[in-house]
Amino acid sequence: MRAIGAAAVAALAILWAVAAQPFIARAGASALLHPARRRVSRAAPAGCTEAAVAGEGVRLAAWRCATAAPPRGTIVYLHGIADNRTSALGVVDRFRSRGFRLAAPGRLAHDRGLDRPVRPAV
Repeated sequence: MRAIGAAAVAALAILWAVAAQPFIARAGASALLHPARRRVSRAAPAGCTEAAVAGEGVRLAAWRCATAAPPRGTIVYLHGIADNRTSALGVVDRFRSRGFRLAAPGRLAHDRGLDRPVRPAV
């Protein structure tokens, strides 16, 4: 009797796994492609200003950071998919003092409302 019960439980588990597989795969792909976003919750760091960068049909919030030494170049810092520009804080601290200007733009759907696509007039 126990063998029949164990076999029934195993069969139901296999049936459930086969039936649920498309939903599990879809949820996993969605989590990778559309992770939870963290909004910027702090002001620009010392030496940086808030800016809005306009492109073709979009506006992105950004930090523009001046150099604290004679200029040597510019670094454009692009954050990861589930992150925001606050992850640039260490880069800002490290490279501003070494003569680099920095630009740290947000990505669409990551920052303070400037990030919504702007539809061109037709």
